[in-house]
Amino acid sequence: MSKAFTTLIDRILERHPEFLALRAAVEKEVLHYEIFRALAEKRLLNEITFQGGTALRLCYGSDRLSEDIDFAGGRGFAQTDARAIKACVEGHLFRVYDLEARVKEPEFSVFEDGSAEGVAVGKWSISIRTSDNVADPQQRIKLEIATVPAYTRMIAALRANYEHIQPQTTPLVPVESREEILADKALAFPMSLKILDTGEVDLASARIRHRDIWDMAALQRSGVRLDPELVFKKVEDYSVSRDEYVKRLDTAIASIDKIVRSPLFANQIGRFVAGHRLAEYLDPKARESLLIDPARGLLGTVSAGDRSQDRRAAPPRGFRAARRGRDKDDMERQ
Repeated sequence: MSKAFTTLIDRILERHPEFLALRAAVEKEVLHYEIFRALAEKRLLNEITFQGGTALRLCYGSDRLSEDIDFAGGRGFAQTDARAIKACVEGHLFRVYDLEARVKEPEFSVFEDGSAEGVAVGKWSISIRTSDNVADPQQRIKLEIATVPAYTRMIAALRANYEHIQPQTTPLVPVESREEILADKALAFPMSLKILDTGEVDLASARIRHRDIWDMAALQRSGVRLDPELVFKKVEDYSVSRDEYVKRLDTAIASIDKIVRSPLFANQIGRFVAGHRLAEYLDPKARESLLIDPARGLLGTVSAGDRSQDRRAAPPRGFRAARRGRDKDDMERQ
């Protein structure tokens, strides 16, 4: 392991003791900067768009640390692009911090719940060893590029979240708007739920995207509005059944309260949020107004948008009978 890297993390934690229990997440964030520097130098960001929770942290100032790097690559993203990214990341991290990085080339797979058909989601797993101890599965950064379009593309400089990250060295990155990231999460969270035969959500499932609840609530509190039409565009992009999504959406709305109150939620979010902030938000007097209501309200706007669209698509009640009556009268007059 690189002594320089260890020393850098130690210095950061000295200045930010609130993150002492989050060392693994801080290490990953520092490596995120290096990965983006490498990709920017080789101009490998030109055709992909940054998205997800890490984008909220590095571009929009989220208080939640993150671990994976997600991009929308568009339909034309190819294996040749993946190989260039692989060589770039491996070489840069070894050169800068003497860290061994292994990039596993992707197997193109469908959307997480297996319901999609024909949409390739490439998942590049970048394994970076940052400790001489036994391999820790938490010390793996996944870089995922989905072959779906991004509908917005802003250019933003990565925020320097630590004094030891020089602002002038942070690259410019193409990133989705907060509104589009919110739409991504409004699709991904319901689709991550494991629904039991009883119709209840399996609260012990490791697939639940607890961090999406945190992010959706934070975006809602900051005034970001969710566009239901954009959510349903993404449902189509991933070839997810609209009926299946709406069913899961309703289940998600009904289950958010239980999910936030579950021990697994605190455990998962506790890996990425400073302890004092987590305690504030999970306080029984605050969690409903800070987490549950905002996230539930956002998903409710998507559900309402679906019902509104159904009403526009369907003829008004009694329309067909009235139309048949008018047609009959017209025929009799002819």
